[in-house]
Amino acid sequence: MTAHPEQDGARRIHCQRHLAEDRRGSRSVARLRQGAALVVLPAAITVLLSNPRLPLLWLAIAAILISLAWWRSARKSLLGSSTSGGITLSPGRLEICDGDRTRTLETGHVSRIWVDEERLNVVVERTDGTLFRIEPRYAGVTIEKLARQIGATLGLEPGPSGPMTRTRDP
Repeated sequence: MTAHPEQDGARRIHCQRHLAEDRRGSRSVARLRQGAALVVLPAAITVLLSNPRLPLLWLAIAAILISLAWWRSARKSLLGSSTSGGITLSPGRLEICDGDRTRTLETGHVSRIWVDEERLNVVVERTDGTLFRIEPRYAGVTIEKLARQIGATLGLEPGPSGPMTRTRDP
């Protein structure tokens, strides 16, 4: 692997590192979702009760369903498990702990990594083609730095078009 010492996160990880979940940030996003649901839900119900035409009726129904999903997501985040989640980066291995669930990715099962700027998450593509999305909810780590650290952990290098890809087997 060709690594430049001055590039942050470009070197291969040789020791274990744990990134703890930013609970305060997660709770702030949850409160924002609750606030959005409290604004959208009454407005959508008002539109629904005003006997709208068909396109507006579908829009109101969609808004109600979306606001209920936001409320459920926020409630789940605020009342979530007391165990803090996080990512453990070990040489050739990545473990993501979300409360009671732990997911593991190993070097041989990942083909590339990139940042999805529309959804604002890191995407890890497995060799079987499935996508594994990681939200940047870890204290003190930007989305780009998270992608670089995951790439360094799994032995991937930045490709010419941006995504990190496997250039050789470890």
